[in-house]
Amino acid sequence: MLRAAVTTAADVAVYAVACVLLVEGQVVLSVLVWAVAVLLFLLNALPVLSPGRRSLADRVAGTSVTGIGLSTPAATPLVRTS
Repeated sequence: MLRAAVTTAADVAVYAVACVLLVEGQVVLSVLVWAVAVLLFLLNALPVLSPGRRSLADRVAGTSVTGIGLSTPAATPLVRTS
């Protein structure tokens, strides 16, 4: 749950704050918050490309990455019916 909260805050919440500030007419502050949102996104996403493949959310939540989530389908053995 903590990992989901960190990811949501980094990917969605800060962008939402930037949008609200823009709608409220705070253009300069909105651009600054948007820049922070991009920085948080990069800090969360880029470590996934490293050998450890742990994002900022993984590190904060204390989780580990055990695989890349890809699997190959197992072959079903052929059965003779005649």
